[in-house]
Amino acid sequence: MIRIMTVDDEPFFISDFRETIEMIGGDYQVVCEAYDAQDALQKIMVYKPDIVFIDIKLPRVDGISLLKKVREQYAYVIPIILSGYSDFNLAREALRAEAEDYLLKPIDKQQLCTVLKNKTDKVMSLRRKAQQDLLSSCLKNTDITNDVIKAHFNHHWYYLLMINGDPSKLDLNKLEEIAGCFLADAENYWIINQGAAEDNLLILFGLNRNKNCVLKEIAAMLLQDSKNNISSIIISDPFFEIKSLSSIVEKMKAEKEFKQVLGQPLTALYENIQSSVSKVLYYFIKTEHETKLHTALWTHHWSDFRQLLWETLKTFQEKKLSKNFIKKFLFRLTIEVEKNYPLRPQFIELDIGNNIKQIIEKATDFEALANEYLSFLMKIFEINDVNELTDEEKLMSLIENYLEKNITKNLSVNKICKHFRISQPKMNRIVRKYKNMSFVAYFTLLKIEQAKKILIEQPKMPINTLAYTLGFSDNLYFSKVFKKMTSYTPTQYRELFSIEKKQSG
Repeated sequence: MIRIMTVDDEPFFISDFRETIEMIGGDYQVVCEAYDAQDALQKIMVYKPDIVFIDIKLPRVDGISLLKKVREQYAYVIPIILSGYSDFNLAREALRAEAEDYLLKPIDKQQLCTVLKNKTDKVMSLRRKAQQDLLSSCLKNTDITNDVIKAHFNHHWYYLLMINGDPSKLDLNKLEEIAGCFLADAENYWIINQGAAEDNLLILFGLNRNKNCVLKEIAAMLLQDSKNNISSIIISDPFFEIKSLSSIVEKMKAEKEFKQVLGQPLTALYENIQSSVSKVLYYFIKTEHETKLHTALWTHHWSDFRQLLWETLKTFQEKKLSKNFIKKFLFRLTIEVEKNYPLRPQFIELDIGNNIKQIIEKATDFEALANEYLSFLMKIFEINDVNELTDEEKLMSLIENYLEKNITKNLSVNKICKHFRISQPKMNRIVRKYKNMSFVAYFTLLKIEQAKKILIEQPKMPINTLAYTLGFSDNLYFSKVFKKMTSYTPTQYRELFSIEKKQSG
């Protein structure tokens, strides 16, 4: 929300201005109003507006003088001058005093809307700068009031990530991309000590949920992408007060060498995944195992997937890969399973990552791990092992019979794929293999053949009813498709058959 304040000694104008802002809508809100300069300065301190609209003619202290004071005392506020006078000298004086804009009364709604949109990016930039400055002050243990902090930080939980190694090589664009995958809209992160001559980088995360698993996933992905530049990432316990930032940093620095196990009370230390998995081995796993597993999932060959998984986990055991690496691998693999098989409704809220972690911790060897993981997948996803073993020729026959029997039931492609528990790409591949056309083209051909039968057998059925019965969106589209495939409109085809019937009779 962008907070707006109005300073004007005319109550009617203030009321009209508030209504105009409400009519514009969006993410704008008038948080307070003032009637003179002194009142305005006090309220800016309390309400922390982002944009202040100041009338140039105010009692006692004029608008230009107030604007200068706002610039001196509140660096993160955007002042805009309002004036009922189309006077070039006044406008020039306002701009010299560093007014962000100059609007004439009466205020034009469209012009005001344009000004607000133009200032939105600057508001966000100033907020970011204010937050960064506050965090730097907290890091130096500078005394800051709680009111000032609350005006700029209002998340429920805070976590601190300490990145050790050579953080100067951290790809900030990659950090933004990874964080964007896990953070909700109202959540954010700040790099605190970027550019400082230290062997660690501090990143503060503001969350509205107490889930350190989000931070663990972000940290793991940063490590995977670090190219050996990051030796470890320590994640703090959740905390609520930004003012405690300095003491938390000092504790993490003092104890980072002793926290070698995940889940310790104060911090969590991530081992560098790249150190245990060489680039050659990682490439081998990616090409020889992960790609084949994904292909088996995409083509719905579950028996192949099972066998490939066993071979993959056996390789992991032979190469003595860490549990941490296996956990990340199985988590990614489970995401791929979810893309190809529907999740059973009762497991929608399931914490998959935590379940995979428990499976790995309980497993004594790769065979036990493979069995437990496969059972877990069969339990939470709708996987029909029998259907997966059906050969493609038989599956094509089943699809054909099903379509012919149910074609008047207004079927959708999604319903058909769900019935056979296969993906649309696989459906397309099988149909193209045996019918030499796409699934949609084949399905449409069957519909038109059925339409021809109905037109002959039920000559009084309205064309729009026939179109709806066969699942077409409207009568015109049905007629267009019918003519394209038969060279006749449905009405012409019906009349042609009627004539032929009379002649033969």
